Parts: sequence; C-alpha cells; structure tokens
Amino acid sequence: MLHGVVLCGGHSRRMGSPKAMLPWGDSTLLSHAATRLRLAGLDPLCAGPNEWAAEIGCPSLVDEPAGVGPLGGIAAALTSGDCFVLAVDMPLLTADEIRRLVAAGAARRKLVLPRVAERFQPLAAYWPADILPALRTYLSQGGRAIHGFLDAQDTVCLDESGLETIGVSPLHFAGVNDPEAYRSLLTQALGGTSK
Repeated sequence: MLHGVVLCGGHSRRMGSPKAMLPWGDSTLLSHAATRLRLAGLDPLCAGPNEWAAEIGCPSLVDEPAGVGPLGGIAAALTSGDCFVLAVDMPLLTADEIRRLVAAGAARRKLVLPRVAERFQPLAAYWPADILPALRTYLSQGGRAIHGFLDAQDTVCLDESGLETIGVSPLHFAGVNDPEAYRSLLTQALGGTSK
C-alpha cells in the first residue's frame, strides 16, 4: 500500500505551540491529516514525535538524518516506498484531492509538485521512492533546503490550471503558519469553531 506521511516535527515558532496539536473540529490538525490520508486510501506514517504517532495509531518515523528539517522525514518515509507527503498545517486539502494528486504522481512515476501563487508545494506532493538516493546524496553533502534539492530534480509541475483540471482547488494549499492564518482557516473551513 502507498504511504501517506504527515510531516509534523517542526518547532512551530510562529504559532507559539505545536501546530499538530491545534484543535480542528472535534480533533487536532494531526488527527485530521491522518484521517484524510486514510480516506484517500493511504497508509499513514507520522514524521514527528512517537507520542503523536501513537495518538493517531500509526508508525512513527525517525528522520534520516535527524535535524535537517522536512527532508529528514521525507527520506525516512521513502525507505518504505512511494509516498504522498502532507504537511500537518495544510488542513483544507480533501481526501478526494489527495487521491487525485496521488493518481497524477503514480501515473508519471516522478515527483509531482503542485505550484500555487508561483510557489511550489513540496509538502503536499507525491514523492517516488526512486528519488531517495539523490535525496540521501544531497543530505550527506550538507544540503538542507527543500527547494535547493528540488531545483536539481526531474519533476512534474502542476500549476493552478493543471490542478483545477484534475479537480484540486489551488485554494486548498493554504497553510497554518501563524495564529492569524489558523483563525482564518478555521473560519473558512469550520465556521470559526474548534469545539
């Protein structure tokens, strides 16, 4: 089964508390992410603390190597095969949209990067396992910037019109980056309540 990896190991400095544990509806952003991955037919993995993985009932990944940001979690996930990477702070992508992004990636067998507002979205993307050797080399040479790695890869870009063509809303790539963005997305998605 294809894996879906929830990236949730960041420090959340701008939020002031872990984003993964923020309330979202009747649960948390972390639980919401895992639920959407399961509904999309993916086997969730958690790139974050063990106790968070236990909370959502899925295996916890140990970054490869530790301390390199999201690429460490992605590298760990790719050891299990192709995966869909989902940042915990992107709560608007639906399970159906995730399924469509996975299908676009699986059909091409390449790293498929959504591009919204002129920015690539590698933390909501299909990553094929065969990119792992290049990623390990990049990390072993001291590379840490995700976009620095992507610049040297053969990727497929899905711009906003391409996303809309496959039934994915570009607006759903909005992230919870700070308290104001969190409140705005809560209002947009849930009518402003976190229950």
